[in-house]
Amino acid sequence: MSDIKSGIAYSPMQAYDKSLLEVSNFCFDTAKWNLAWLAEPRIDAEGVSALLGNPIAASIDEFMDKETRAQLRKAPLDFMRYWNGLMEQGQPALAKGWPQTQSAIMEIRAQDAHERLFGLVLDGNVVYAKFGRPH
Repeated sequence: MSDIKSGIAYSPMQAYDKSLLEVSNFCFDTAKWNLAWLAEPRIDAEGVSALLGNPIAASIDEFMDKETRAQLRKAPLDFMRYWNGLMEQGQPALAKGWPQTQSAIMEIRAQDAHERLFGLVLDGNVVYAKFGRPH
């Protein structure tokens, strides 16, 4: 699958809110937002405020690297292949202190984002188009 445009986020970007200054860069940085969205399900209900005081957000903000940033421009499931490869090599600094279950959560959320972005559903080895309204 080819790269998606850099301006597209896996989930809608959050509006800047000056009361959330600590995490405001997630409102402007698509790569950081995409990774935070994949790793932190509370974003769905709480928005960017779910990242306040959040160790996952802190590590993303501090340790985001060029290669991970570039991979986050790709389709969500393509990114997860990269991420799973990183995890097989040993936990990178970016993910130090993350719960062991985080990759499984990210995989589920990547599937959801991929489906919404491209209308494609992956069912084992079968890929099919999902028509109709997004959920």
